[in-house]
Amino acid sequence: MIALRLVRLIERHADNLAEELIEKLRASARTSDMQKVPEAELRSRIHEILEHLGNGCSRRLVATSRFAIATSEHAVQLRASPSPISAGPSC
Repeated sequence: MIALRLVRLIERHADNLAEELIEKLRASARTSDMQKVPEAELRSRIHEILEHLGNGCSRRLVATSRFAIATSEHAVQLRASPSPISAGPSC
């Protein structure tokens, strides 16, 4: 029950969390490749992921979500740079 409440809380605050994450991505030297992605694109993708966390409650939806996220990340990478975006040494 606590996990579901946490997911709902994150979904409700998706806008603020997305803004804070973008600020951190822009400020960190470890995410220099992500800084090439337009801010509107980042905001849209992050918000989409955070807003739909609850959809991952079933195994089937988790697999679908992972595929959708991977596809979205790949599309962002292709638009951001000719070379793949590295996740950085800490990931």
